[in-house]
Amino acid sequence: MKLIKQLDRTLHNHKNHLFFKIALWMCLFSIIVIAFSPLEHTTLDHHDKLNHILAFWVLSFLIDFAYPKVSFYKYKLISLLVYGCFIEVVQHFLPYRTFSMLDIAADLVGVLFYIIVKRRLIAIRSLS
Repeated sequence: MKLIKQLDRTLHNHKNHLFFKIALWMCLFSIIVIAFSPLEHTTLDHHDKLNHILAFWVLSFLIDFAYPKVSFYKYKLISLLVYGCFIEVVQHFLPYRTFSMLDIAADLVGVLFYIIVKRRLIAIRSLS
């Protein structure tokens, strides 16, 4: 419980918002570069959907703490889903990439997983 309270104070410190904003924009840019680059077959290919889930979990975390006063459900959730759809639409027009509804679904799962984890942590914090 002590660790959760300390983490909560650190994350909500207004001085850290700039760090989260920079990290968010760096991640958004990095994901675009990866998503629009020709595919390089790696050992992680079969983990594609897990990569989407993890990436959008991290993006959800970063956007939530970069812009703490903005509603998650009204703006952040929609923004992340539009971002994921944008990537898939652009990939449709790239000869070396393909559009995938399963990728969009995996993006949504990542965001929903973040929401679940956040709610659990808030519940734990309120118990202490």
